[in-house]
Amino acid sequence: MESVSLWIALTPEQFSTLNSGKEIEPDPYSQRFGLRTSPGEAIDRAQYFMDWTPEGMKGEHHQKEFTVCQVEISALGYMQKMEAGTLAKTKPGEYRWYGTMKHEERDDQGRVLYRFSDTAAQVL
Repeated sequence: MESVSLWIALTPEQFSTLNSGKEIEPDPYSQRFGLRTSPGEAIDRAQYFMDWTPEGMKGEHHQKEFTVCQVEISALGYMQKMEAGTLAKTKPGEYRWYGTMKHEERDDQGRVLYRFSDTAAQVL
């Protein structure tokens, strides 16, 4: 499968929801996930946006709380998600995913659009 592999950092709540088979919600203010080409950049983005409020930073999340996951997006999935406005490339190495995500998504013919890797890691 031709694909692009990107990284996402999830809070403990998001990771637990993903593992239970449910869709995960992005941060409440931007309504998007930040996908990055490196795990460290994914954590930096998630920590900043998950703590941000219009009133200022909450300081609720620490880098060590996040779980870093790899997301593999197939060529077909990349094209479909870009055309739908769900996925957007903003800068080299930076992507935005608007809306919810699930562990895996397939089209109506059973072809994988994207899937989370079976391995995940926490920052030590």
